[in-house]
Amino acid sequence: MKAKHWSQIVLLGALVASATTVARAAEVQFEKVVIDRGNAEGCSVVDVNGDGLLDIVALPNWYRAPHWDERPIHEVRRSGEFLMNYGQIAMDVNGDGAVDIVSAGWYDKDIFWYENPKTFKNKADEYKTWTRYTLPTPPSDGTGCETVMAADVDGDGQTDVVPNRRPLGWYRLEKDTEGKPAFKRYAIDLSGRRGEEWLHGLGLGDINGDGREDIMTGEGWWEKPPNPRTDKWTEHRDFVLHDASVPILILDLDGDGDSDFIYGNVHNYGFFWMEQVREGGERKWARHVIDKSWSQVHTMVWVDLDGDGENEVVTGKRWRGHSGDDPGGHDPLGIYYYKFDLATKNWEKRTISYDEHIGTGMQLCVVDIDKDGDLDIVAPGKSGLYLLRNVTKK
Repeated sequence: MKAKHWSQIVLLGALVASATTVARAAEVQFEKVVIDRGNAEGCSVVDVNGDGLLDIVALPNWYRAPHWDERPIHEVRRSGEFLMNYGQIAMDVNGDGAVDIVSAGWYDKDIFWYENPKTFKNKADEYKTWTRYTLPTPPSDGTGCETVMAADVDGDGQTDVVPNRRPLGWYRLEKDTEGKPAFKRYAIDLSGRRGEEWLHGLGLGDINGDGREDIMTGEGWWEKPPNPRTDKWTEHRDFVLHDASVPILILDLDGDGDSDFIYGNVHNYGFFWMEQVREGGERKWARHVIDKSWSQVHTMVWVDLDGDGENEVVTGKRWRGHSGDDPGGHDPLGIYYYKFDLATKNWEKRTISYDEHIGTGMQLCVVDIDKDGDLDIVAPGKSGLYLLRNVTKK
């Protein structure tokens, strides 16, 4: 599909969100750029061809900076309106200095990595098809892979892959018998449990304060042992979130020394934070509403978007998560960021885009794509692939 570009600078007001959320206009201004009108779900912002500029990767294509010229990577299967790239990770898999892409899709059930051809001597090289490899697939109950997250699970300084799928496990990049790069899977959940309750929802963070990064799902969390490759992980079924976002953001939001978390409902209305509290020496969770005015919160990023020294949550509405059948499935799309007031524990909602057909897919990228000192947003989705360029300083 040929990329078509338009841009517009807007400053929009926001909708009233909830009793605990104050809505106001965004103070950060963005120029809206259409990268591609086609379907996209995952995204990465990396230098694909080694020219020093940050390109956009949204399988099945990459888009060359600075004019966002479309280039193919590899064909990605479609199932109806669903594109089998439910999330991607940019990493150098084979150690050749070029950035490769790891990707997963729900209906494919497999996880793939795509090898960057690395050599870009002329324009023809940019149209080379990338070689695709398949990661080891564990026995499953027939469910697919909702998305993938990057993490350093074993603390060795290397990027690991954590899929949001049952049975829960993670992939470490090792070497095969011939010395070639190969992903090895390590199991976390050995219960053999079936069902889809937890399939939405994945987060990484230290829940119990032991200094190790645990893994959270939609129905509790798994305590990381000292050696996550050989030791048994301990499951804590503290809650059931049902259809939770990826990521679930784990952080000490209220500054009391323990970890809380933020999540959205991916197939209904609701955006929440869970406060960790102690009752009788036991860990409990108190749920607080951030916003219930819009639905299908699939992804979010915790980052200082406005440059005030405090992080905000950047998120948005996914379009047609279940082909329009979810509550609010036909409501206007939007991209927002939320500021937390520690003193009042209230949230302030600021709108970046509303009812412009710009939403999110399974991922958002927040990065200084043009290297001008502020943060921009790349927003993929079924409604298209968009760059929201931060022009506040301009």
